[in-house]
Amino acid sequence: MTLEAIPTNYLSICVVYEFRHTFKYRPRLSGCMKRITQGMLENKADYLNRIMGRPEAAYTETIEDGKKRYKANIGNYHISYAYGGACLHETATEGGGVRCPVGNYHRPKRELLEAMDNFIEGVFEARK
Repeated sequence: MTLEAIPTNYLSICVVYEFRHTFKYRPRLSGCMKRITQGMLENKADYLNRIMGRPEAAYTETIEDGKKRYKANIGNYHISYAYGGACLHETATEGGGVRCPVGNYHRPKRELLEAMDNFIEGVFEARK
């Protein structure tokens, strides 16, 4: 007889208990972690923009002399995707230059989500 205990926290490891003559503990990694999607990262970046009072859009569109012009909104947090990974970028210049507040490389989505959570916790701790 097997009983599966699946925690509500998607970062926890699921545990399978096997009841036979002895009690056996075995970590089970398949099927217990929730997939981290692009939408989850984008929502976290939007939340970060709201709590920091930053512009929600990365660029502002204006029309000058009948042509569309785009101006970067300084301070906006957004997600960049490259090399199979993702990175949190903060717009630093009007021309669109960026800096990376949580690491200078594109990393797996799960790692980035954890780093963003830690960054947000740091923001709240700094406000206390």
